[in-house]
Amino acid sequence: DSATLVAATWGPKRVSLLLLDPNGNRVTSFGENGCGPAVGFAIYYIAPGLDGTIYLGGAVAICPCSVKEGVTHFEPIVARLDANGNLDPGFGRGGVVRLHADLKIPLETLETRGTNGIAPTAVGGLVVATGKALVGLAPDGSFAAGFGKDGQVALGGFARALTQLPGGKLVVAENSVEFPFEEPRYVVLARYLPDGAPEPTFG
Repeated sequence: DSATLVAATWGPKRVSLLLLDPNGNRVTSFGENGCGPAVGFAIYYIAPGLDGTIYLGGAVAICPCSVKEGVTHFEPIVARLDANGNLDPGFGRGGVVRLHADLKIPLETLETRGTNGIAPTAVGGLVVATGKALVGLAPDGSFAAGFGKDGQVALGGFARALTQLPGGKLVVAENSVEFPFEEPRYVVLARYLPDGAPEPTFG
């Protein structure tokens, strides 16, 4: 319907979505006067799901933080809003899934400590690119049965981008560095089937 979703920040903790019509006005039926609820994390990605749902991907601080070292560590986080702009209670805990805290994925797997791409699935779930892995989530936010090994696919490098092709195939841009903060020496494109298996006819 040509509406536009915008991630809006109203202070250090007030991050939410605005839904604007083609003229730039708020769609008042969405959330509260066009503004969705505060999600409590930085939004990096927005993607439409089934039946008007909206997926968000980003990063959130891990508590307790390393206060003595002056370092804040992060983990990937995703959320789902319903068609009215409310956090969907049928997904994760109150509409939110933290990949480390909720799913117990080791932090060494999530080395980039943030979401590097999201792709909603045909059955209402989500694939998340983060660190050196793809993580498949079922519509309820648990690991997706039948995706990779126990809901995860190991990548050959750090995921930097994820896109979904018609039919549900996934293309991932990976880089070759040893540590996530390094500049990439080269980028590799890899294509996967909807179940997370490598596409044998690609490359």
